[in-house]
Amino acid sequence: LHQLWLRLMPAYFLEHHPKKLRSHWCSPGSHKDSANYAAIYTALRAAKEFYDLKEKHIDGLAFESARSLYKAYETELYKFDHAYRIFSENSIEISKNGSDILKATGLVEDIEHLYVDWYLHDLAIVWGKLVDDENLLDNWSLAGINNQQNFFREEVKGVLSKTQTKRVFVIISDALRYEVAHDIHQQINDEKRFKSEIKSQLGVVPSYTQLGMGSLLPHQKLTAHLGTKPEYKADGMSVHGHDNRHKILEKHGGVAFKADEVLNWTNQEGRDKVRDTQVVYIYHDEIDAIGDKQVTENQTFEAARDAVDEIKQLIGRIINRLNGSRVLVTADHGFLFKMTDVTDSDKTALKSKPAGTTEAKKRYVIGSNLPTDSYYWTGKLANTAGVNVEGGDDAEFMIPRGSNRFNFVGGAKFIHGGIMPQEICVPVLQIRELDTKAQTKHAKQKVNAVPLNNPVKIVSNIDRIKFLQTDPVGEKFKARELEIWIEDSDGKKVSSREKVLFESTSEKMDDRKRNVQIKLEGSGFDRTVSYKLMMEDTESKVKTTHSVIIDLAFEDDFF
Repeated sequence: LHQLWLRLMPAYFLEHHPKKLRSHWCSPGSHKDSANYAAIYTALRAAKEFYDLKEKHIDGLAFESARSLYKAYETELYKFDHAYRIFSENSIEISKNGSDILKATGLVEDIEHLYVDWYLHDLAIVWGKLVDDENLLDNWSLAGINNQQNFFREEVKGVLSKTQTKRVFVIISDALRYEVAHDIHQQINDEKRFKSEIKSQLGVVPSYTQLGMGSLLPHQKLTAHLGTKPEYKADGMSVHGHDNRHKILEKHGGVAFKADEVLNWTNQEGRDKVRDTQVVYIYHDEIDAIGDKQVTENQTFEAARDAVDEIKQLIGRIINRLNGSRVLVTADHGFLFKMTDVTDSDKTALKSKPAGTTEAKKRYVIGSNLPTDSYYWTGKLANTAGVNVEGGDDAEFMIPRGSNRFNFVGGAKFIHGGIMPQEICVPVLQIRELDTKAQTKHAKQKVNAVPLNNPVKIVSNIDRIKFLQTDPVGEKFKARELEIWIEDSDGKKVSSREKVLFESTSEKMDDRKRNVQIKLEGSGFDRTVSYKLMMEDTESKVKTTHSVIIDLAFEDDFF
């Protein structure tokens, strides 16, 4: 019963108090605890999303092929990671504000248990079996999905050759996970001037920065060189470090800048710096810079939120001030993260550093002639990253199975390097500016909301009016906030004013029905007089009206 209550609680609160996210209690500045109330209801909404997704997969995670699982992650399973991130970020905020309400109910523990012990655990088993059955690490490719090492040829050159675009801007954000990129995609498409399309590419293995960043650069041949530390070269030039990447791009009509440089340019300075270029790479580092350090890894989800804001700011700067019309956003790799501390069960122990090792990290080992064992995967970078062995070394790797780590040095909650979908489903956003005609066509309409009964009948001083949100929020429609009240025939307000946000994404009509509580003000209501239900869009101020009959069995002077 306790577990059932935990699953129903978010749905109960959101059904009976959906207005809270935009109400007096959650509006910034309206109450000293407003931020805390907003965080509570945001967390509850994320928990509900997680439980709803779990219910859809009540029979477990089963897929016929690695490609089908990958595509399922790309279209739906990523939402588990998103819901967990939003819930966790807000539960942390609630705790910082001195409240234990979510912990006291057991909700934090339950979401953590389901995410780690059910979702991640089962996903790792199913995905791992498919990888083994299809010998995927011997031929790291999936039909219809581009490999990361082909990014420049397929994506950058693709835009330049198939459009009249003279210049492409590429934002590479370190550890921008696919589900985080989805937030950028959705927020951009909620606006009018830009259009975003999202897909993914199959990331290189091991999924770590130097190899991922190197694979995104233009090259005919990527080689690995195993010395005291692995070094990668694109057509003989080192890919390590900002200056080297800039030199590689210069040979292909490109330049490289850091995100903070771009944001600090004046308009003229920026235009001068990109004027004679075809390709502009902009390197952004927020998530990995925070998550991959032991002292700050607990701030990973806050960093993800900040990354969304910063990348949107970069996109706006590029299009508005640098005359850019095409922007690509991608990453070197994704990441895995869980809130609870790691334990010995999260570790794939190596008794000693394998002979032939040139680099050993939490989630991968790189070297040559590495040992094999059933506790971990082994493979060659030639197969999983397109590394050419001519002119370089035939580099090998070891990675733990599932979401395990080889060691816990330097923090262990935030990891990458392996082959879990969260690490290797690398986002690619294609963003373009729309002309005036296209803006009108692309602009999402706001959902409509109507009372279910016409005329509306009020029978008590405090009553509920049932509304239907006519369409789900999604690709075609966005949320609408309405202010609702009742007026008499002279236009005098006779009820409370209620702000209601209609933002349901459910395809089921019953899920989009909402009860809104309204309180009458005054007395002497006449059942033979027609009153008006006023519904005003809080942004456009456009009003719609519906007839109301007030038929009170008795009136209480208290109201």
